[in-house]
Amino acid sequence: MKKNYLFLLLAVLCINAVQAQDDAAVSVVKNQFKVNLLFPAFVYEHGFDAKNTLYSEVTLGVGYRYSSYYGTSWYVFPTINEQFRHYYNLEKRAAKGKRTARNSGNFLASICLLQL
Repeated sequence: MKKNYLFLLLAVLCINAVQAQDDAAVSVVKNQFKVNLLFPAFVYEHGFDAKNTLYSEVTLGVGYRYSSYYGTSWYVFPTINEQFRHYYNLEKRAAKGKRTARNSGNFLASICLLQL
């Protein structure tokens, strides 16, 4: 008889654990790495908590200039872009059935751009 109670208790705990996974809170991805091929860039986004991330991007820009006085010249310049992002509507998007994977949502950002 005690085995039946133990089995029943374990079954109830397992069912609660499975149901709790469905109700998980929507949050940003903790670590995300991307590569941009159009403008050569590497992007890393680190999630601090459920709604805040630090977005870091290193880009290689290319420029061309033609002038009859100066002649032609090519420029290659690295750019560093840092953004602190606050995502504010992830729960609302999830409730509407919209995608929230890989930090898809609206955000406010404070930007620091450095061109070398």
